[in-house]
Amino acid sequence: MTHNNEVISQDFTGTVVVHYHLDYFSDPGKTNLVWSSPELDFVLQIWETPNAAPCSPDQTEGTVCDDRFGYKVLGATDFGETLALTLGSFTYDGTKYVVSSSGFFDAAGNLLGFAWSGEELSNTFYVNHEVHVPEPASIALMGLGLLGLGFARRRKHLLKA
Repeated sequence: MTHNNEVISQDFTGTVVVHYHLDYFSDPGKTNLVWSSPELDFVLQIWETPNAAPCSPDQTEGTVCDDRFGYKVLGATDFGETLALTLGSFTYDGTKYVVSSSGFFDAAGNLLGFAWSGEELSNTFYVNHEVHVPEPASIALMGLGLLGLGFARRRKHLLKA
């Protein structure tokens, strides 16, 4: 979604209901369905400001010149909450995957309940997925290393005796 923040005649708030369903396939041809999400609805709300004040692109976030995007799961009571919604889980090739939706993140990776669109700027919001790379068996390797050090020390002690 791309938002172009330009001068408009008045404040307004708009809402869009987004209905989505996710399917995960194990092959590029999308023939082997691994998991399907439940049908979900959430609301994206846009707070538009008139941008009529002397506004410049270097305004700080939250001024009368910036527009704000928020969201909520249908039935929730507050826009601006952080969305932590677990959609489900599945196991594929012995690895368990948990599918969740989180919301807006800033450049530092902090989870926010909203996003700002600065004056005279075009902002593009992306939907992407987080990939966790499993850590190698580092604990087992460290344990083997400590065990080896223990054997080496014992051997050195036995050779001195």
